[in-house]
Amino acid sequence: MRVGIIGTGMMGCEHIRNVMGNPAARVTAYSDPVEEPRGWARATLGDATATEFLDHRDLLSSGMVDAVIVASPNFTHRAILDDILATDLPVLVEKPMCTTVEDCLAVVEAQSHRSAITWVGLEYRYMAPISGLLGGIAAGAAGRVRMVA
Repeated sequence: MRVGIIGTGMMGCEHIRNVMGNPAARVTAYSDPVEEPRGWARATLGDATATEFLDHRDLLSSGMVDAVIVASPNFTHRAILDDILATDLPVLVEKPMCTTVEDCLAVVEAQSHRSAITWVGLEYRYMAPISGLLGGIAAGAAGRVRMVA
């Protein structure tokens, strides 16, 4: 699986590390309009090679990816998703999907016209420590939970 990362700040680099830990996947391309986070991506990739793009649209049209992860600033998600949803590429978008209800509804509508998956990243719920925490809470280990932050 060839994965493209759109947005290479803290979360983008976390996704790079996660993809690098999967022997069936590799980061083949990444994009960010800002040099500093592209440098963080280069540092995170180390010896692994991936093509760098300044514009996510160039990454999308490169033919170098089988799926993309969007980890750009939240307010950019809608515009980037508009471009991705015009393709057949599966996409994982970091939460929140969008910053307005109107934008979320437009994304849901656009997704309904394609077969590739659009997934909003809430992956922490599947991590073993979080799963254990939730199981313990459900079993009453923490008493009556009123708020979690």
